[in-house]
Parts: sequence; structure tokens; C-alpha cells
Amino acid sequence: MIIDAIGCIIGSMLHTDSLQITPEVLSLVTQIDELKGAWRALGTLAPDRLSALRRVPTIEI
Repeated sequence: MIIDAIGCIIGSMLHTDSLQITPEVLSLVTQIDELKGAWRALGTLAPDRLSALRRVPTIEI
């Protein structure tokens, strides 16, 4: 997977001894992880269910 390769490259460039994980950074990582999980869950839905979801209107706040 390309992301894994990029992560390895970025990981080798980081100096972990000076890495500061703030609550804000941790919150952002958590949001990314949740999105990744939701995206994977959508991939397991049956085609007829995905088709039905396409017809559901989206409301943005």
C-alpha cells in the first residue's frame, strides 16, 4: 500500500525524541482513524444497500 510506504519514509525522517503529541494532534489522529474505519465499513455493504444510500439526501450544518 502506498500510504504505508509513505508512512515509513516519513517515520524515518522524524526525530521521535523531540516529538510532542498534544491533545489537538491526538484528536486529529483519532478523527482520521474514525474516518478510515467508517470508509472500510462502507466497503463491506451490499451493492443494493450502497445504491439506497446514494439516494439519501445530505444535510450539512
